Amino acid sequence: MTMGKWHGINRMSDDGNWRQAPYFQKYLDLLSKGADVCINALGYGLRLNGSFRMTMKPWFYDMSDKSAIYRIVNEFTSPPYPVTKNDTAYVEFQIRQIS
Repeated sequence: MTMGKWHGINRMSDDGNWRQAPYFQKYLDLLSKGADVCINALGYGLRLNGSFRMTMKPWFYDMSDKSAIYRIVNEFTSPPYPVTKNDTAYVEFQIRQIS
């Protein structure tokens, strides 16, 4: 299977539905000035029963609400290509302050 470098972040809304997490104001300001974010179009190969580890730095999402539940969204594709099969993986998390 192949997975891309782009990962979406969702936030659970008050009505229990998943919605895209809000963007930081700094990112919105950049967009209003005509800037945009480029994400490398990389594909990482995953072998059967293999493992993969990646560090994410989704700086354009505002995840400052510590009471919210978030999830990472990533789509996986498998050969033969062009894409004929895909699946989406979700990982839920909550940001907590450690004292």
